Amino acid sequence: MTTTVTVGDLHKVLDILIPFTASDSYEAPTLAAVHIEAAPCRGGLVGQATDRYVVGHMRVNATGDDLAPTLVPRRWAKVLRRALSAVPENTLATLRQIPGRTRSENRLEVSTEPLTISIQIGTGTFPDLSKAFKAAAADGLTAPWGSTRPSSAGSAEPARTSSGSRRAGPFPARRPRSESRSAPRSSAW
Repeated sequence: MTTTVTVGDLHKVLDILIPFTASDSYEAPTLAAVHIEAAPCRGGLVGQATDRYVVGHMRVNATGDDLAPTLVPRRWAKVLRRALSAVPENTLATLRQIPGRTRSENRLEVSTEPLTISIQIGTGTFPDLSKAFKAAAADGLTAPWGSTRPSSAGSAEPARTSSGSRRAGPFPARRPRSESRSAPRSSAW
């Protein structure tokens, strides 16, 4: 069972989501990891990461078979991102899980034409964030389009928010334009 995605898309997922993970020393290892799951028949490869306060979510196109939920620890995600940066973006990467004797020995193999990387994957269950997004949507909150804001260094940097505010996901939430409280609806439309 393998899933195929371009190196450019996989690098983009890792590049955007690594900043959303908790630090390597955090007591909950599932939050110090990038969660990757692929279901090509349902839209491709989905990556998520959270440090309890902000959430990163990204979807890219993928082909092949489904990839079971995989936790890529932060340090291994950084190694994988660094290795993939030397491979042309349009090269295809094949992802597959390699089962070990025990759950802690499971590995993720990423193969491209010039290289193959096998990394240890994390154990545990990533939090189900869909409930939080559904609750925010039911409350009328939406996230603006886009996934990053440019930093002064020229690289993409995730937009962060604080907890405890009316925000959905990693972006400031806003009410749909038709429900804006700042100005009454104009009858000119």
